[in-house]
Amino acid sequence: ESADAQRAIFDEYQQLENLQVVKPTEVEDWEEIRKKDPKARLVRGAMLIVQKNIEDEIRRKWKGRFVALGDKLRDVTGRIIREKLKHFAPSSMAAFRLGFFWELVTGGISIKGDTPGAHLIPWLSGPATYMEFDEETLPAHWRTEKSKKCRRPVRRAWKSCYGLQRAQTDWGRHCRKILLSKGCEPIYDYGEESIFLYSPSKERLPTLVI
Repeated sequence: ESADAQRAIFDEYQQLENLQVVKPTEVEDWEEIRKKDPKARLVRGAMLIVQKNIEDEIRRKWKGRFVALGDKLRDVTGRIIREKLKHFAPSSMAAFRLGFFWELVTGGISIKGDTPGAHLIPWLSGPATYMEFDEETLPAHWRTEKSKKCRRPVRRAWKSCYGLQRAQTDWGRHCRKILLSKGCEPIYDYGEESIFLYSPSKERLPTLVI
């Protein structure tokens, strides 16, 4: 019941709202959706809450993460869906070693970067997918009069979400599209799809993007 833990949960729901993963007040009844859309999908979600950096009193903080239970993705009949999708595997240790080698050869430097909420950025591909939340944990403005009247209140997932089977595929396509639009060239002969070379001009050393 920590106030900081409750804030972390609220912030995670707020991120889903801000990034338009779901539209909180657009609530529908799953029992009605399954009658109208035979291709619709249903997935439950869970809010995970952990304390990070617990060994460091200064850096210690609560972190919330909403995760779709993608292994239990179901169709309108209740059957579990297993999809065959193209996945974009993260760079291997060998790829990172190649990066360090490139740094040494060119006299360059290594720079670390991250994309906050990466899997929440791409639009979700495939048939319409609806998420079922634990209504008691939702922020007050998510719980509308309609949601209280629905037998099984759900909200459509417009963007990808951690835990969905398509999350990694959609993020991989999104990331690859951006890198290619910036002039990065994929290095196919290394056997991976997560390494790109960026060489904007002859005056600047090429950059290895992993």
